[in-house]
Amino acid sequence: MSLPNTINIIVDERIDLPFISNREFSQDTVSLIRYTSVSSRTIENCFDKIFFEHEEGYQYGKITISGLRKGHYVLKYLATGEQVRIMVNEGVYWEDDSFILRRHSIIENRGRSNIIRFKDVAIEEEKEHQKLSFSLMDTGKNTRAHVF
Repeated sequence: MSLPNTINIIVDERIDLPFISNREFSQDTVSLIRYTSVSSRTIENCFDKIFFEHEEGYQYGKITISGLRKGHYVLKYLATGEQVRIMVNEGVYWEDDSFILRRHSIIENRGRSNIIRFKDVAIEEEKEHQKLSFSLMDTGKNTRAHVF
């Protein structure tokens, strides 16, 4: 799993990210904290803005974060120590969502991408090679996956 370091979004936008842990989803495995922009002091715990979902029979799933106000947030995966900075801006998207127009500035949004979730991954031994098969979740008809 790879996560972006920083995500720039606009107010009330939804974020979908993978949740992979051998522990149950709770405040012990994930945290979302809003900080002041200047001194990085905690303003509030925003765990209630995170919704976890997974398909029956699967331990892993995705988290959806929504309802964030303008500000600076840090999402932490406590089991792995990974974290994602979330910058919520007042503004609108311009062109193909690669820029956020704010009142007196513009932000390039390079990290804008959707997550791809795999399920039913299997490796089968055949005569002279191995066969990898998998299915993708939450994808569109033009989604491609490259395996290296």
